[in-house]
Amino acid sequence: MSQKTDLERLKKQRSSHRGQVTKLISKAENRLTNPDVEIDELEGLLIQLQTKDEQLKSIDSKIENVLDLTEIESEIEKIDEYNEDIVFTSVKLKNKIKLLQSVTEQVISNGRESPSNRNKSNSNAKLPKLKIQTYYGDPSEYLNFWNQFENAVDKNSSLSNIEKFSYLFSSLGGDALSCIKGFAISDDNYESAIKLLKDTFGQTDVLINAHVSKLLNMSPLKNSSNLQELRKFYFKCQTQIRSLDSLGVKSDTYSVMLSAIILKLFPSDLALEFSKAQISSSNHNLEDLMKFLHDVVSVRQRTFQIQSPSHPPHRGENLQYKQFVRRLFGAPSRSKFASSASAAKC
Repeated sequence: MSQKTDLERLKKQRSSHRGQVTKLISKAENRLTNPDVEIDELEGLLIQLQTKDEQLKSIDSKIENVLDLTEIESEIEKIDEYNEDIVFTSVKLKNKIKLLQSVTEQVISNGRESPSNRNKSNSNAKLPKLKIQTYYGDPSEYLNFWNQFENAVDKNSSLSNIEKFSYLFSSLGGDALSCIKGFAISDDNYESAIKLLKDTFGQTDVLINAHVSKLLNMSPLKNSSNLQELRKFYFKCQTQIRSLDSLGVKSDTYSVMLSAIILKLFPSDLALEFSKAQISSSNHNLEDLMKFLHDVVSVRQRTFQIQSPSHPPHRGENLQYKQFVRRLFGAPSRSKFASSASAAKC
């Protein structure tokens, strides 16, 4: 077998193994965010990942031996990328396993503890059930993430800093995860990692700009009769406005500007309806605009519920309904029509 053929065969093998590694990492990331994940499942994923890592290293070593010198540098860069992903996912799996094992031990020993300590253990035992959204580094999502994490983990006095750090790692992805990737999981490093995360993604001016930009870049509302589209538009507006309020931005500083921008996203019939409602006001107030939208959504919702049955009637229900209508309005039944027809023939 020639050296070129041997290299092609090895690269095909490696490509197959890399594809399996990518699937394993994706599966691991998915399971790490599942509050009901079992320790055995995580351990199984870790073993599979470690096995694939060993197989890839063996193939990479063989490829390097037959590779041209000009290709070695780019090959090493690609190898390092895969190694980094494998190592980091393995660390996250190990930390999650360690955390769940710690919680399990606390639950087992719970019966032997005093009532005061038992309450503390119960708090720990319930924590893995909490669902914290994964934060990837989008400034407009930071407040929502931090509110969840702070209340569920950061302010939980029954958790050690190491346990909090493990939760932090499993709750981050993308740029946010890369931000604290260099920290080893330790008691002291937790506070440093939180500070770095806040300094990078939680700066107030950055968050304000992000939420204002979200409002400015919203897609126009095309059809005011489409309840789903209307409701989605309203909720998007409310989310950004509430976030600005929580950042201490007073509504009177941006009210007129934003209400004018949002109004331009309305279809003409809805804009006309709002203008009629505000005919006595010279300025369009954001609070009035949101109340108007809320009322429109509520009215559309009620109308939709009135006009749409909760479920389509089956054949029996349909027959009963027709009979009810006949009795109500005195409409002749089929038998009466038959009698009339017979009489006519006579």
